[in-house]
Amino acid sequence: MTSQLRVDGIVLGAGIAGLSAADALIQKGRSCVILDPAPPGSGSSSAPGMLINPATGRRAKMTWR
Repeated sequence: MTSQLRVDGIVLGAGIAGLSAADALIQKGRSCVILDPAPPGSGSSSAPGMLINPATGRRAKMTWR
């Protein structure tokens, strides 16, 4: 039996960059699927460290004085 899944985006890799991309899609009301042979967040990501810095990004809670 063949089944089809319709999504707005496909994210390859569940590292920091992939999970951030999926989060951005979901925040905009889009659907997505994440494909990764390993568990989410278990590998290394080539994304810049600023993606996980609480002082940067659209959800920043900290400020530097």
